[in-house]
Amino acid sequence: MNDVIETNARRLINNLPFSASTMTRSLNELVERGLLNIDGSNTRKIYKTIGKSDFWEKGKQFLFNPVSKTYYTKPNVDFGKMLISNETALSKLSKSLNESRIVYYAAESEEIKSIRKYFVSQYNIFDDNYCIIEQFKYNPHILSNSDCIDVISLYAQLKDCKDERVQMALDEIIGEKIC
Repeated sequence: MNDVIETNARRLINNLPFSASTMTRSLNELVERGLLNIDGSNTRKIYKTIGKSDFWEKGKQFLFNPVSKTYYTKPNVDFGKMLISNETALSKLSKSLNESRIVYYAAESEEIKSIRKYFVSQYNIFDDNYCIIEQFKYNPHILSNSDCIDVISLYAQLKDCKDERVQMALDEIIGEKIC
């Protein structure tokens, strides 16, 4: 779906777990923000992209941090199919950032429920013997096609990080994947 140039709500609901009305509302919001153009009218609307680079430059101002809550757990937990997130994902996707010493995972609320019993309330930040589980505001699997969260969610998560190594690595992967 990354290379879609034009679509409509009907086509999108075949690939995403949302209703036609939710899709239409979302597409119309993207039009209002200048991120998509419309051809046709009413039931014949076709939504067209404005180009990847333009979409990125205009759209990044609307991104929000997808993490709603953070949990800590021991690393010997079976994380199932949770996606890798935050600096762990960035170091995996970027050539310029060393591997993160703490492993971060992205989870939706249902996944959180299944591992809640493994959460710890006390951890030592100088001890590498824990993992961080980040509860996302949406299901991160919907947008990902690998074992890491998608690049846009990763950017939204780390865009305000003050570490210049992180910013350089973000610029690298955005340049490769988006621009």
